[in-house]
Amino acid sequence: MTPRPRKRGSKDLPQNLYGKKRGDKTYFEYKNPQTKKFTGFGTDRHKAIAAANQLNQMLNIETNLVHIAIKTEHLFKDILADFKDKTLPEKRVNGFSLSKYTLARYNQYIAKISEELGHIDITELTQRQIAEFLNQQSSAETHNKFRAMFIMIYKQVISDGIVSNNLAERTLKKDKEKVLRERLNLEQYTAIYAQARPAIKNAMELSLNALQRRADIQTWRFDSKKEDDYIYIIQSKTKKHGMAAYLRIPANLPIVHSESDAKNLNDLITNCRDEVACPYLVHEKRKKRMKSKEKNHML
Repeated sequence: MTPRPRKRGSKDLPQNLYGKKRGDKTYFEYKNPQTKKFTGFGTDRHKAIAAANQLNQMLNIETNLVHIAIKTEHLFKDILADFKDKTLPEKRVNGFSLSKYTLARYNQYIAKISEELGHIDITELTQRQIAEFLNQQSSAETHNKFRAMFIMIYKQVISDGIVSNNLAERTLKKDKEKVLRERLNLEQYTAIYAQARPAIKNAMELSLNALQRRADIQTWRFDSKKEDDYIYIIQSKTKKHGMAAYLRIPANLPIVHSESDAKNLNDLITNCRDEVACPYLVHEKRKKRMKSKEKNHML
């Protein structure tokens, strides 16, 4: 918007300095462009001009219209889109690219950040705005995950020379809340098992006795058992560490409890076999067949 033309008595004065005629004297006032408050500078014209020039320089008042015209915009939404489309797909951890699950989770975080803060130029984004965004999250765990995402993004932006400080690192992690969920007792486990579908029963038995995560039980294959009567499992959460992430579990490992009267881990694996030709232990034939995004066969 075009600024209002200055009055005759102020046309030759520095920006933000104004002169007001009162009787036979001119009184000078300086208007702070940030607070919009006026400060009296007395009647000495030379002193008022010198003080106004000094303040304009201190407050970094931009008077160069050419600089304004060529100033580069770095909208946060554009930074985020570039980070999502270019940086994340090329990111490697110990030589491994990020898993589809990790990429999907990161993309969700990026979409949320872009929705809330994408309209801001990253060079003008403040630590307070980042902190307010983090404090709006529903839990300490979510707060810390978004904080880690911000830190990762800022490291890339710093590397690109757009900003020099990682504001997200200045925010504090939140302490995790006390876990409220309780463990199932045997009676509850038995009651759930009795009502579960065969695939869920197999998953429950494997989880209870092999002590693997849900995601690793889901991807456990029949060919994980080798000729040496050991079962080799790669944990998805530690896959990036290479061979060190593999677990070597004896197939004859005695089990703690089984509703199907299995005696060892090999029995549990055998119980997972049925008429459905599927390489995964936990499986079931659905009414509507569809291609899984995470597995290389039809369900």
